[in-house]
Amino acid sequence: MEELEKKLKKARSGNSKLGIFFLIIAVAILLIGILQGNSDKDSWDTFDGMSNNDYYKAEIYYLVGPFAEYTEDGTVVEQLYSAYTTDNNYILVKTGKTTDLPVFGEDVTEENIDLIQPVTAYGYGTELESEVAEFLVQFWNEVYEEEFFSMSNYIEYFGSCYLNTIDQAEDKVVAGYIFAAIFGLLALIILLSNRKNNKNNADILKRLDEEGKLEDLKNEYSKETVQQYKKLNLEITENYVISYSPKLVIVKFADIINVYPSNMIDGVYQTYRYIALETKNNEKYYVAPKPFDSKNAQFDEVLEKIRSKVKQGGN
Repeated sequence: MEELEKKLKKARSGNSKLGIFFLIIAVAILLIGILQGNSDKDSWDTFDGMSNNDYYKAEIYYLVGPFAEYTEDGTVVEQLYSAYTTDNNYILVKTGKTTDLPVFGEDVTEENIDLIQPVTAYGYGTELESEVAEFLVQFWNEVYEEEFFSMSNYIEYFGSCYLNTIDQAEDKVVAGYIFAAIFGLLALIILLSNRKNNKNNADILKRLDEEGKLEDLKNEYSKETVQQYKKLNLEITENYVISYSPKLVIVKFADIINVYPSNMIDGVYQTYRYIALETKNNEKYYVAPKPFDSKNAQFDEVLEKIRSKVKQGGN
C-alpha cells in the first residue's frame, strides 16, 4: 500500500522538478545578463595585442588598411585593420563591413593627422589565425616596399591577437535575455501543465474515495498479484488498471465496456499508439502509450489482458 501511495504521489508531482530546473536556469542566465549589462566598459583593461578570451578597450587614433577581408557570397562582411593607438603602438582590430573608427587615407590624411582625437573602441580579444597573419605581413611589406616584416617577427610589432569590435558584450547580454525568456517560458508551461495534472489526479483520487473504490484499490495493491508493465507505465490489479502515462488513469474493469488499440485522440492522429478504454459513463481514456512504429510485446499482452479482465468483470 505504501508503494502505491508513493507512485500516486510521484504521478501528482509530474514534471515539477524539470520545470523548477528550467526556472533556475532562466534566473541564473538572467542574473548573469544583468551583471554583464551593468559592467562598466571604462573599467575594462586596455588591449595590449596579446590578450584574448575577454573584453577590452583601446584608445585608437586611426586605422590602417584593411589588410584582410572576410566575404560571404562575394560581399565583404568583416575587415581586419592595423590600429594606431595612444600608446604609440599598433594593434589589430576587426570591424564589420563599415566602421565608425577613422581610417587613414579616408578620414585621416597627412594634413589633418595631428588634429585627430583618439576614439575608444571596445571588443573581444581574439587570437589571430596564422594564415591571416600572412596577409598582415604582406600588407606592411608592401607599405614599406621592403621585406621587413615576417611570420617570425610580426608579433613584436602588432601582437598575436586582435580586438574584435563586432563581438560586443551587449550582444551576449541580449542573447542571454532571449535564452532566459525561452527557459522561463518552458518552466511556466511545464509548471502550469503540472498544476493542471495535479488537479486532475487529485480529482481522480477524490472520486475513487467517494465511490468507495480507493480503499479497495489499496487493499488489492498490497497483494502479490499486481502485474507491472514498466515499459508502458501501467499496472493491473485484480479489478483495476492503473496507468501513469500520459496522465494518471485508474479504471475498474467492471466499468469498462470497450477496449481497442488506437492512434487517434479526439479525431487527431498521433505518433503514439494507445489502448483506448471506454466506460459506462461515456468516458474515454488512453493508456499504455508506445511509439506507433515500434514493437512492444507488452502492448499486445496488456491489450489482451485488459480485454480478458473486462469480459470477466474483473478478478
